[in-house]
Amino acid sequence: MKKTASFFYSSKLKFFKILDYLGLSFGVLILSFIMLVIGIYYINKTKNVKAILTLATNVRVDDNKNDITIGSLVKAYPVLNSDNYIIKKNNKEEKNEEKENFVANDTNNFDASAVDAISNIITIDKDNYTKKSTKNYDRIDIYGVTVYDYSSKKIDFKELFNRNINLTKKSDPILIYCTHTSETYKNSENYVFKYSGNYRSKNAKYNMLSVASIISKTLIEKGLNVVFDTTAHDYTSYDNSYTNSLRTIEKNIQKYSRFGMTIDVHRDAAADLSFAPKTKINGKNVAQLMVVIGVGYEGYPNKNWEENLSLALHIVKLGEEMYPGLFRHILVRDARYNQHISPGSILVEVGATGNTLEEAYYGARCFANILAKLYK
Repeated sequence: MKKTASFFYSSKLKFFKILDYLGLSFGVLILSFIMLVIGIYYINKTKNVKAILTLATNVRVDDNKNDITIGSLVKAYPVLNSDNYIIKKNNKEEKNEEKENFVANDTNNFDASAVDAISNIITIDKDNYTKKSTKNYDRIDIYGVTVYDYSSKKIDFKELFNRNINLTKKSDPILIYCTHTSETYKNSENYVFKYSGNYRSKNAKYNMLSVASIISKTLIEKGLNVVFDTTAHDYTSYDNSYTNSLRTIEKNIQKYSRFGMTIDVHRDAAADLSFAPKTKINGKNVAQLMVVIGVGYEGYPNKNWEENLSLALHIVKLGEEMYPGLFRHILVRDARYNQHISPGSILVEVGATGNTLEEAYYGARCFANILAKLYK
């Protein structure tokens, strides 16, 4: 059931009109607030009801956290819009179904190498650092990287930037997977397919598996050790996506012992075909990227958050030196996104709903080229 921010606004206006009409006092407002708190408390205590606050991109919430609190609603409200406020109920727990591992065939016919030519890797001034605080977040511009920090942590970005990143092709394999596997993009001349729900498709030729396959194939071409797990995590239950992908991470760690990086490949979840962040690289329209890092939250710590954020800062800085304008920003949130399981974990969003698959493929190719450059 979808509830938008506009619902809150219109409901608020109607509520006050009713109060005015009935001549009710301010005390009624207090009583209503108390009843709301009690209601939310009992919803959270009811085992048969699982209500998950699922927000698009800039306020993504970890599916592993099932509680809805007054605090979470208050924190989320300032950045809600009419397309990304969703509350869903899961009527029954469904078993995660593993899909056959494969790489979508359509990507074999797409040459993403048009963005490989890099005329010059620029050097970004390391003295560049500015911070602008707003009511809801801090904007940090550091060494050519923009960070939107919505978290409650006090973060020393300079210290994280000064940490060394030591990743080697031989010793630090990469795990690639897609928590929201069915996310997809706008139709284009070369890729025409049917959507379902919030612009999603179960067809791996057109969803995030095809985009992730570009990253995987490019890294393998560059000599990196890659495990690409194509398990579908949101086909049976979108609410349980992160719970399902957690099993995938744990299964692969048990099999391969460790990873130097784990990469969860998404697109921006905003349900708006007109939103298509892109840039031009070698004359091609390329979907812009955004890295999302969770630092944990009360009761759900993430001991890896500093290492993860340091890695993200280095990736985006190198990306801006190789492909100026490729990255939108890094987003930091009080969440986990399963990044607490393994150090070197990041979530990367490749474009948005309004981008085309071609644009996403180019963005994925650029991202892989950056990682290959980062690895020794």
